[in-house]
Amino acid sequence: ARVYVLAVVAVGALLSAYSVLTLRIVQPAPFVWLLLLAVVASIFKIAVPMPASSQPLNLSLAFAPNFAALLVLDGPAAMLVAVVAAWTQTTFNTLRTRNPWHRTVFNMAALAVTMTATELALRSVSGHGRPWGVRADAPALGAAVITYYLVNSGVVAGAIAAASQQSFFGLWRKHLLSGWLGHIFGAVA
Repeated sequence: ARVYVLAVVAVGALLSAYSVLTLRIVQPAPFVWLLLLAVVASIFKIAVPMPASSQPLNLSLAFAPNFAALLVLDGPAAMLVAVVAAWTQTTFNTLRTRNPWHRTVFNMAALAVTMTATELALRSVSGHGRPWGVRADAPALGAAVITYYLVNSGVVAGAIAAASQQSFFGLWRKHLLSGWLGHIFGAVA
């Protein structure tokens, strides 16, 4: 579990460092607004009752501004929005106890990996960069939403499975598979 977490943190740190080094905020107003929206959205979660489960699905609202940042801003700026949102969510959205620092760092790194993979999927399927058209780029946008969900939930499921010595697919199917609903709503928003 430690090797897995360290690997994710190392990759996320490298991707984040590259993003900071290549960061160009061409549109400061949308950047600031999306950053503020992501920070506020990351504090809140919505509990959705699931008919086939005794536990409600906790949907984070941070996906929508993270995804919007990817569509409006360039990759490095969007990653910065997502990483700051992950820090906010882990730091300020604690119910009873504060999250340990290693969980905060892991979550930030996981979002860096997720945003990079999502941007690659978006560009690969569309064949171009911004601006994105909803109709013309619908397959690319769909691929990006699926990539974001699969990478983000997969990285988290990998950490939990390694730490608890459970089956990755069993854990992902039981606890994280239902999260696709939040990503569909967030992408439409």
